[in-house]
Amino acid sequence: MDFSYPNFNSTNGLQTNVVHHVMQDSDGYIWLGTDSGVSRFDGSRFRHYTTADGLGGNEIFQIYEDSRGRLWFLSFNGIPSFYHNRAFHNPGNTPWLAEMQFDNMHVSVFEDPRGTIWLFGLERSIYTVDKDDRVERFPSTGLQETARQGWMDHQGTLFLGSSLKTYRFDQQAGQWVVYNDLPHRYIQRQHTADGTFLIPASHGIVSTGRDEAARYYLSREQLGLSHNVTSVIKGRESVYLAVGTYGDGVYFYQYEGGETRRKISQLLPGQRITSLAFDNQESLWIATLDNGVYRVDRSYSGIENIAATMHLHDVSIRSTLKLRDRTLLFGTSNGNLIALQQGSPLTLDDAGTVLTGSSIEDLKELRDGRLAIVTAGALIIANLDKNGRMRQLYRESLPGKTILEIGENLFLGTVAGLYRMETTDLQNKTSILGKRITALETGPQGILWTGTIHGLHLFDQSGTELMVPEAFENEQITCIEYLFNGWAAIATHGSGVIFYQPVTGEILRLNADNGLPDNLVRTMIFENGQLWIASSAGLTLISLIEQLQLERQLEMLPTGVQYYSGELFGAQIGRILPRADDVILAGNNLLVALQRTEPGASRMQIPLLIEEVLVNGESVEPDDQHTVRFRQNQWTFDYTGILFRNADRLRYRYRLVETGQQSGVDWTLSTASNVTYRSVPPGSYRFEVEAFTPDGTVYTQRASVAFSIRRPLWMQPLVWLASLLVVGGSVFLLFRYRIHQVQLQEKQKHDFKRTVNELEQQALQAMMSPHFVFNILNNIHYQIMLDDKEKASGLLLSFSKLIRKQLESAYQRSATLKEELERLELYTRIESTRLANPIAFSAQVTDDIDTITTRIPSMILQPFVENAIIHGIAHIKTAGEIGIRVERSASGQLLVTVTDNGAGIRHPGRPTAETDRLSLGTTLVRQRLEIMAQENGMDWDVQIQNMTRGDGHIAGVKAQILIPIR
Repeated sequence: MDFSYPNFNSTNGLQTNVVHHVMQDSDGYIWLGTDSGVSRFDGSRFRHYTTADGLGGNEIFQIYEDSRGRLWFLSFNGIPSFYHNRAFHNPGNTPWLAEMQFDNMHVSVFEDPRGTIWLFGLERSIYTVDKDDRVERFPSTGLQETARQGWMDHQGTLFLGSSLKTYRFDQQAGQWVVYNDLPHRYIQRQHTADGTFLIPASHGIVSTGRDEAARYYLSREQLGLSHNVTSVIKGRESVYLAVGTYGDGVYFYQYEGGETRRKISQLLPGQRITSLAFDNQESLWIATLDNGVYRVDRSYSGIENIAATMHLHDVSIRSTLKLRDRTLLFGTSNGNLIALQQGSPLTLDDAGTVLTGSSIEDLKELRDGRLAIVTAGALIIANLDKNGRMRQLYRESLPGKTILEIGENLFLGTVAGLYRMETTDLQNKTSILGKRITALETGPQGILWTGTIHGLHLFDQSGTELMVPEAFENEQITCIEYLFNGWAAIATHGSGVIFYQPVTGEILRLNADNGLPDNLVRTMIFENGQLWIASSAGLTLISLIEQLQLERQLEMLPTGVQYYSGELFGAQIGRILPRADDVILAGNNLLVALQRTEPGASRMQIPLLIEEVLVNGESVEPDDQHTVRFRQNQWTFDYTGILFRNADRLRYRYRLVETGQQSGVDWTLSTASNVTYRSVPPGSYRFEVEAFTPDGTVYTQRASVAFSIRRPLWMQPLVWLASLLVVGGSVFLLFRYRIHQVQLQEKQKHDFKRTVNELEQQALQAMMSPHFVFNILNNIHYQIMLDDKEKASGLLLSFSKLIRKQLESAYQRSATLKEELERLELYTRIESTRLANPIAFSAQVTDDIDTITTRIPSMILQPFVENAIIHGIAHIKTAGEIGIRVERSASGQLLVTVTDNGAGIRHPGRPTAETDRLSLGTTLVRQRLEIMAQENGMDWDVQIQNMTRGDGHIAGVKAQILIPIR
């Protein structure tokens, strides 16, 4: 029993580490009474309840379930409360609970054979609640000390354990009398098994049974305990007694006929135990006062703790080896060799050097009997005699990881790469691969399989590397095992197990989707048709038959997979060593033998509960048949399969079946414990859900909820009849309405055309900037004053030509692409004369566009060129560049791109009349494009953004205009 087991505390789900009581209710939930309320656990999640939820008090010492399914809570403040039908009942919402007035904390509760509930308070307050919820106060005459524990034997005699002695209630005298001198100093409860009461007392255990002679008392001396007993429980099927103590953990005893045969083992030494309870999955729950609650899974009792037997402490096994004489060797992280038969570290006799300080990563027995020891610092070749004495033959400083013997060669994998050396001349070594080696294996034809942290490599006998599929690229290989028929299993740290056949190139996978509990595989071993796989979540056993097709066998998974919980040893497993009757598991603080007959994952049915049903966000009773209005069509179902061991492997499948359509409705698989259906149409339905594990070892009965959604009023037959009567009278109104719609459409067309004309007029007004005209005329005047008549004449001629083109555009809605580009080039040339640096203009039109037949809206590109000059090029000190590219878009429309090398969009400057005009110009362009898009039924778009260089600086602006023409 000295192996790891799960602990739940404030770091992984609990509100507090102080747990006073643990129990399982009839639904299957584990309930914990703590100093911060109560917690309910379903194997996956904790739900916490306090006085804010209706609990009587926030420090709960005991939880008790009566025959009606009510959970009673014994609180520190003495306020009674219970939980029933998913609701808490307390004196504030249940009047008869207010009739019980306890002066101090509750200490005990039980139900007698007549169904009467008995509640005891610390200061001798005793109340009863009958089947009709009538409350009566019971006499306390004769009690002298504080009460601790009440119970009733099979004859109906009432007992009460106090802090100093035990009392019995005398019916004839109507008072309590002293029964014996056994004190009960701890607030605890009894455990009933086969009609026998086992009651913890301060100095031992009290037992009462159906036979008066069977009553006995086990003292602490008889049990061999040095601490007070706080809890006791008897095994359900196996014959043992578990005893919790206040300060020394839990002890287990062989127990038959009321006698303790021998002490078996101890758990949690030094801890203060408050409560013990079995669940319906054969696990023992241990509540503590300082460290939350522990769970011990009884079905894993077939484990022998080799480390404890050999008195090894804090041992970390890094390598294992079974010698030909069946001696087992284990290499540790601190450099010691441990032999299972001798049970003591081995030394190197020739130099008196102990293998300490350098982790032993691998062990191999060579064909000539020598022992190869690969450590993190050296390769050692030694002889080992029958007495366990070793003599070092060879040593070389190499940071080794693994070693393999093939023919006359040794292949050594190190952190720096792969080396080949001759077995007869170890000094003669050759480097084969310069990567960190993690695994080595050999197959048919002497192929060397090499695993690295970055993938798989294959080498033939000559050392030539063979091709490997891309599936292994960047995979971290942890282990390689040759199977049969050319197949090898490659374990990875992240992708499960990959099966590879290099001759055919076939690749198969085994991962969390078809049988593994986790894809992080640490190690594995294949022996006698059994593949043992250790992952971070547990140990998996898969049987593979050489005569059957491997692909077919993997397709049948996870059926038949045997699984051992990772909560016992899981990520600790570093090496697996099969023997005839068991399997040795070694790793970090782990050296155990697991019996092959251990069930591991025996088939088990677990509870499945539909916890909550929400209709449009409001909770309804899950067990009722619901009929709701048609608008109440959003349904949420919250369900839980209660599995404590391996809860992360639980899967759900659910479906919503309409009445009369049972067949053909597919199941939906999920790991989530809730589902929401939105906009469910009217009809009658049944929601069904089941829970299971992928290997089929855990299953549930199907849970379901039936409900109906009424049809809306307008879908009722009478409403249809009324509608038919109304239709005839509505025809006339419909015609009139249609005529009105036609008139309205004509008016909208008229308004639309008017808007087009107005926008065109606005565009004409924005065509020529007064500032532009003023600047050009000033420039011409300046050239005349300089007596440069030729330049002034040319500028005046270009300006008059531009004026003529502008006037021609004013009377046309569209122009040819050729004309528009010429006008823009002329405009740019004139603008260039007034700037300090020239502007280069270029236009590129793809070959599939005819510039003469293609027409675009007049002056649609003008504002973008103006923006490029005024806001961009005018603010730089180098020559300007404006480029226009015309091409087809993906949809076949005309796409124009205007680029410049100016200062960019965010160049600072105060708003002016000119910048306002340019902003209005681009706004008008967008409106014209939108109107054209409506007319032509096409898309339009304008995107303006900065262009940047590689260093992140702005290189200009790019404007893209998608024109709605083809």
